[in-house]
Amino acid sequence: MASRWYEKAAEQFHTAARHNFAVLYEKGLGDRINYAKAIEWYEKAANQDYGVDQFNLAVMYSIGQGTKCDLVKGHFLYANAADRDVERALENRDQVAKQMAEYQLKEAREEAIDWLKWRKKE
Repeated sequence: MASRWYEKAAEQFHTAARHNFAVLYEKGLGDRINYAKAIEWYEKAANQDYGVDQFNLAVMYSIGQGTKCDLVKGHFLYANAADRDVERALENRDQVAKQMAEYQLKEAREEAIDWLKWRKKE
C-alpha cells in the first residue's frame, strides 16, 4: 500500500518519494529485491541533485550491485555527494580512487569538475 503512494509521489518528481521508492526496491521491502529498479529511481532523485542518492548510486556502481562495476561513475557520484556534504562520501571516493587506473581517475575528475562548473552556473 505504501509503495503505491511512494510511486505516485515519485512520478510527480517528489525527490524524497523517489528516494524512498528506490530503497523499497533495493532492500526488497514489500516486494522482492530489484536492483535495476532501485538504480532507476536513485538516478531520478540524484538527477534532482539529491546527495544521498548520488551516494547510494556511487555505492552500487562502485561494487557492481545490480549493474556493471563502473569505478569512474562511482568516483564521480561520490564527488557529487561530497559536494552535497554527504557523510563518508569523500572517504569512499578516495577508497574507489585507490582501485582506479590513472586514466580512469583523470576521467572521473574531469567529469566532476565539469559538473561542478555546471552546477555553479545554476
